Amino acid sequence: MMKILFLIILINKINGYGEIPQSWDSREVLVMMNSLRMNPNQYKENFMKPYGFKNLENVITTKYYEPVSPLQFNEKLFDMALSHSIDMSQSEDCFTFENCNGTSFYDRIDDWKCDENTQEHIYKSSTSNNGFKAINRLICRNSVDCLKDDDPNVGDFRDRIMGKDINYSGTGIVFNESLSTWFYTMDFTLTSCTPENDQQSGDKSIISATHTFKYGDPKSITFQQQLPITFLANYYNSTQSIDSFYLFIIGKNINLKVTLNKLYSSDNDKTTNGVYSITLSENSYSTCDYYYFQVTTQTGQIQRYPTKGFLKIIDYKQSCNGVAWSESSSNFSPLPSLPQNHFYNFFPNFINSESKKVQEIDNDKSITSNTTILIFSNYLTMFLISILSLLLLLL
Repeated sequence: MMKILFLIILINKINGYGEIPQSWDSREVLVMMNSLRMNPNQYKENFMKPYGFKNLENVITTKYYEPVSPLQFNEKLFDMALSHSIDMSQSEDCFTFENCNGTSFYDRIDDWKCDENTQEHIYKSSTSNNGFKAINRLICRNSVDCLKDDDPNVGDFRDRIMGKDINYSGTGIVFNESLSTWFYTMDFTLTSCTPENDQQSGDKSIISATHTFKYGDPKSITFQQQLPITFLANYYNSTQSIDSFYLFIIGKNINLKVTLNKLYSSDNDKTTNGVYSITLSENSYSTCDYYYFQVTTQTGQIQRYPTKGFLKIIDYKQSCNGVAWSESSSNFSPLPSLPQNHFYNFFPNFINSESKKVQEIDNDKSITSNTTILIFSNYLTMFLISILSLLLLLL
């Protein structure tokens, strides 16, 4: 089993690139988490309210939370998360922070020699592998009628994802076909697990970026055809303001150069930091098309995501053999613009139905490495008290 596990991780390393999540669905999750961290109120307005979520005025409120800086992807955290998702996916009875062989959470993460304060959130769903939907379900907790922040059943995800004590993240997602279930492991640390690689990976102003189909469900009869596609990017740089922000698509049928628009700011428009997006029609792309993002700052500096190579448009059917990054592509001359009928407003003209004929799995848990240490300390304290009491009795 371990040989298979590390073979899968090795394949991901070959097909990926170290500065970005090596799978499209992991990148989608990171962008959604960062869009939330940068401006919770605007996140709710843009990513939750249009999809029917309710009671949002009591969700991630300023009483308990404030905007925090976006998370950077870390390859080692991704590998650690992926390994645990693979492990959990082997059995329907293994949804735990321990390895399925019984290895404790603390011992498991110690094997990766990462941050001592590693935090982890695990989630499983039978709905679909949709990072857009997953983050919203984790925030809301209760279908679309969201639990308020001080509800005793709200869980740990809001505290986890809005924490000031994390800077790096990696999410591993694995599907078990026989169980029809996706297993997510989200790992977080304060310091980088691979600082030597971070220094080599270039500019980090475009923290994370991806394509997404929002709430389009390819299993639905309505969406059997190709879906409208949205491109999202998180920009965060306290010194470099944006002059232009472009998306380049290198397509099978057409090459595009499209301007990304600021969806919302992270700091009340004091800088150009924020979430940028553009939504294109289903006729504007083909699966497996290449794309990348490029910013030109007001000082003329060019910033690119990824810093080398090209991302690929993968759908929920994991087209392109699931390979989300390519080192090279054919040369192209981008077109200056698209016809207006290629564009959609960001807000959807449909609300995704959550009704299912089969019962859905939707479950999650959180833990930190300190939790394990504290539990161990409690047991140690109880043990010492018991020994002391026994000695007193003997005397």
